[in-house]
Amino acid sequence: MAARAWRQRASDFLVDYGPTLVRLAIAAATLLFSAILAPMAADGRGLPWLVIGGGLALAGAAVLLRWPGLGFPVLIFSSLLIPFDLGTGTQTSINVAVLLVAGLTGLWVWDMVARERRLTLAPSRTVPPILAFVVVALLALGFGQLRWLPLQGASIPAQLGGFSIFLFSACAFLVSAHRITDERPLRWMVWTLIILGGIYVVGVVVPGGARLVNRTFQRPVDDSLFWVWLVAMSVSQALINRRLPTGARLGLAGVALASMYVMFVVRQSWTSGWLPALAAAYLILFLRMPRLAIVAGALGGVALLASNIFFAGDNTYSMETRLEAWRIMAELIKRSPILGLGPSNYYFYTPYYSILGYYVQFNSHNNYIDILAQTGLAGLACFSWFCWEVGRVGWRLRAKAPAGFSQAYVYGVLGGLAGTLAAGMFGDWVLPFVYNVGMAGFRASMLAWLFFGGLVALERLYLPTEKHVPA
Repeated sequence: MAARAWRQRASDFLVDYGPTLVRLAIAAATLLFSAILAPMAADGRGLPWLVIGGGLALAGAAVLLRWPGLGFPVLIFSSLLIPFDLGTGTQTSINVAVLLVAGLTGLWVWDMVARERRLTLAPSRTVPPILAFVVVALLALGFGQLRWLPLQGASIPAQLGGFSIFLFSACAFLVSAHRITDERPLRWMVWTLIILGGIYVVGVVVPGGARLVNRTFQRPVDDSLFWVWLVAMSVSQALINRRLPTGARLGLAGVALASMYVMFVVRQSWTSGWLPALAAAYLILFLRMPRLAIVAGALGGVALLASNIFFAGDNTYSMETRLEAWRIMAELIKRSPILGLGPSNYYFYTPYYSILGYYVQFNSHNNYIDILAQTGLAGLACFSWFCWEVGRVGWRLRAKAPAGFSQAYVYGVLGGLAGTLAAGMFGDWVLPFVYNVGMAGFRASMLAWLFFGGLVALERLYLPTEKHVPA
């Protein structure tokens, strides 16, 4: 009863004051971007680009209000190919993926508040943990203003940048979960990733093509989650979507195999690339053909051990330094175990301890330790809860989603979830850390959050529980 009364009061507040709040948010965003873009226009050279960009933004907003599903394949296309960034005066910049996620979220909120005059959220078990994670991150941001060691923490812009990565990751999930209302946007997302990813992989494999594709494609092709989701979606559609022509399925299998070739042979020392992608593909195979997967796993495990690939390149040194870094991180986390040290702060506290005889700044190269250090046990608990609920939704949808694309998509997300969680062990690929992968890493990390949201969109279609209720 209390929860229902709270929802009703929140709904009444939004009906009365929602349009005003939206106008204030638009005004604040306008002032913020004006401050960022003003230096570009000051000398006159950036003014034409501002005019063109503003016109395109207005036109794009009009189109996306009419067809919101188009925003998601556009987001993937832009993230992979559009070299647009806004400088912030810090070590990181605001890239096109961040801007588009912010824009898609703003249009979604506008539709709910200004047009529908109510705030509605899907009755999915995945929604409470992601909202709780954002709340904990916000509390950690406030908690991070305390000085935990006799050293200065991160600057306020850097702390806000760290928090924004948590916020925009949640936004990417929520907006795709709510704005995708049928299978078509999911199909566009998947094929956009596979076609562009396939072009990149072919370019790398074909002699003389690597220089061209590396000059054309942006940062995501160097990040683990691009490969995780390219392999996961290619394998799942090739293996499970029997409504595709045989030639198309063979082509998808070729994309997956070529991707693994790039990671195993071209980039063989990059464990955080091939191992998470392999985990994604293996889980899909195991869920669909468990006996074959067991045999393939045994043979593949022997082959990997015999190849000595785990010790290729600088992997041995990397593991030694990471273990030492994690020992120091444990000492830092003890200072504030519940809510952490605040976004981005721990990087400036690391010189308090000696790592292999040096007093230097470093990052943990592990997403789970990063989450602990920045948002504490509360943040890690919310993140783990969210991943568990995503897995539960996928598990239930395996038998409910229609055969063909949707069922293959569900298996692809389950495999992608496994690969994403594996990638988190090797670096800050899932929630990029400001002083390592940085905001640029969001171009690739948002793939996981978008596809997780797409799974919830299928949950709304094929596992209906109740109508949306006002939040």
